[in-house]
Amino acid sequence: MEIPEIGNLFFGLIASIGTVVATLYNVGQVRKINAELLASFEVALEKQNKHSVTELFRLIHGLRMNYSDIVVLVNDDNCSKIIYALKKTPGIVSFENGKFQYSGGR
Repeated sequence: MEIPEIGNLFFGLIASIGTVVATLYNVGQVRKINAELLASFEVALEKQNKHSVTELFRLIHGLRMNYSDIVVLVNDDNCSKIIYALKKTPGIVSFENGKFQYSGGR
């Protein structure tokens, strides 16, 4: 028995709405998890727990850095811009020994 075209459209609409709802839910969950990671990161910084700070920084930003560089970086007024540059141009810019460096890309 065939389902009329109206039925197919109806089921397609329901599937599309379900996909949008699931996507919005997942985006909300990701934001919640990121907020929890940031809170844990701040606590680890206050307690000067080197391993936790470096691992949480890696989880949050996807960057591997030394503890001392992370501490200097998060205390910099331009930390969000520096992190953005580090993520978007790996190998071209770096943050080492508390200094933002440009390698020229060659």
